Amino acid sequence: MYDNLLCSVTYKAPVEVISGRNEPVVFNGHTYMPNRAKGNSFFIKDYTHELNGFQIIINSNKIVIRNSIHNMHKGNNYTDFSNSELRSAIKTIEDMTGVKAYNFELHRLEFALNILCPELTSAKYALIEELKRAKFRDMMNGSKVYGRKCFFSEYSFKIYDKSQQVYMKDRVRIPQNIVRVEKMFRKQRQIKFATKLSDLLDKNVSSLIYNDFNKTLQKVIVQDDYDYSTLSKDEKRLIFAGKNPSYWQQSKHDDNYSYLLHKYNQLLNSLNTSNVKIALLERCDKKFFQLINSELTTCYIAGKTVK
Repeated sequence: MYDNLLCSVTYKAPVEVISGRNEPVVFNGHTYMPNRAKGNSFFIKDYTHELNGFQIIINSNKIVIRNSIHNMHKGNNYTDFSNSELRSAIKTIEDMTGVKAYNFELHRLEFALNILCPELTSAKYALIEELKRAKFRDMMNGSKVYGRKCFFSEYSFKIYDKSQQVYMKDRVRIPQNIVRVEKMFRKQRQIKFATKLSDLLDKNVSSLIYNDFNKTLQKVIVQDDYDYSTLSKDEKRLIFAGKNPSYWQQSKHDDNYSYLLHKYNQLLNSLNTSNVKIALLERCDKKFFQLINSELTTCYIAGKTVK
């Protein structure tokens, strides 16, 4: 569910931090290592404490928390991360920092679901085509394509083989083939329904964020079973012309540009009833409602069930 995030809060820094000592400092019972400023080996800019890659950074006026809250709590981000586990993870952050979650301001947030989707075979990733007229690009490790990604200034969207990614990165074989669908809200104003870390504990807020995620997934164009037989000649001409970006560049100043663009998107959505997309939407629905209502803390690591 929730994964990579960035939050901050102002606080009263200890003397050791304000003075910028070039040595580890202890804050709220935890040891923080000094970080030197780039280009100035004598200036200590801040101090970091890490837990499973999750960082708590303290400087003279702020506490910043960042990276995967899922991985912090479970040691990986390919298992399920339920609402009850999120609650425990946020409690850990409160205990480590001495700051309540409602004081942390949320700046960046990743919402992701790990699902089983046998319909999305490795050969079909290439058919994940576009989102809001932006083309998806391959996610690669060397020459191996394991998913597709699409970037905008305010958010990014990815669909990829999580099992393959984990094996390539960590050489860990996950028991089942997992597909990860992921939306990263890169700007604070895009996280419309949550401003504080504590807001993520509200199931109504989570439902609103999921609805936003779901709407984005609905707009993804997957081209594996377009049926053009229902289209008129003009509609077919528009569909094939519209796939070429230069067509829209040339048409930009035409009087009917807005109408053609609206019609093109409407036609694509009506055609895009792919089995892959339907499966992704159905599995994401099922997984979200399972996690939001779950009190389980079971995960699967290297073939073993861990509770």
